[in-house]
Amino acid sequence: MTADSPSILKAGIWRYARVAAACILIASALVFICYSMRSQLPLFTRAMRDIEWWKVAAAVLAAVPMYLVKAIYHIRLLERFSGVKMARGKAVTVYLQAQVVRYLPGKVWGLLYQSGRMAAAIQPGVVVAANLWQMLITNVLALGVVGGLLLWGNHSPGWLLLAVGSIVLVELLHRWPIVESFGLGLVVRIFPKLGVTLPQGRLLPMRWTGTAMLCAEWIFFFLAFMILLNGKQTVADAIILGAWYGGASIVALAAFVVPAGIAVREAIFVAAPSVVDLDAAYLMLVAALARVVFFGAEIVAALAATFFGAFRRHE
Repeated sequence: MTADSPSILKAGIWRYARVAAACILIASALVFICYSMRSQLPLFTRAMRDIEWWKVAAAVLAAVPMYLVKAIYHIRLLERFSGVKMARGKAVTVYLQAQVVRYLPGKVWGLLYQSGRMAAAIQPGVVVAANLWQMLITNVLALGVVGGLLLWGNHSPGWLLLAVGSIVLVELLHRWPIVESFGLGLVVRIFPKLGVTLPQGRLLPMRWTGTAMLCAEWIFFFLAFMILLNGKQTVADAIILGAWYGGASIVALAAFVVPAGIAVREAIFVAAPSVVDLDAAYLMLVAALARVVFFGAEIVAALAATFFGAFRRHE
């Protein structure tokens, strides 16, 4: 047995444990969904036959700009964290491709793919740090937006305070980069093997357009829901459903071993029909279609960026 054998064995055990945990979570979520819909299967089947696929396709196209905005925001983070100006077109393409990769093999594989493709310009540790920070700040805003809209749906006067407060908090984090610097320092200390080199001097603040981009993501998110549910729900109800789907996505982050929260997100969405006062079968249909719409939008965005980049190189 070599000196590295214990670490290899430990890594193997952790890998199998992670796969087992993911399988258990997915199976449990599917069982719960089936149990919730046990008396509504005919309704679900009928609703499946009534799907207007042109609306699904239109919703996919409406959601594509959301992922382009995410990519541009991410590249700004990478440039600020590394102090390196990047070729924007290629960097956006790699980021969008990595988002598709994380769906099937998992989030870690998406990070590895992005880190490998950007290794010539950006340290892998900076890529990890930028992804973690983007996830954190995106979910800070998401909590305010989702919570505010759900309060709005329940006619609570506190909705505006929560929604606006989250936007103000995000802008303060952008304008006060000492928080980001502290986070980068933690990455350096906790993960020394990543070899992260901190940028020289003080980290520059993110411009106000950074907060605007994070808010714009939600505009395209809700636009996709309004198109998808047009004729089935009012605009207000479509926005509330979208907010609840966003809330389910936030909760599903706890199941980090499950790639893209598959089945877990849908189970959480179906678990509280009282939030939106709809039956489980309809909620499951909306959740399934939302999964198709947003994954389809990610694929379209990645393919469009890839083909555009190839066309530019050919020219």
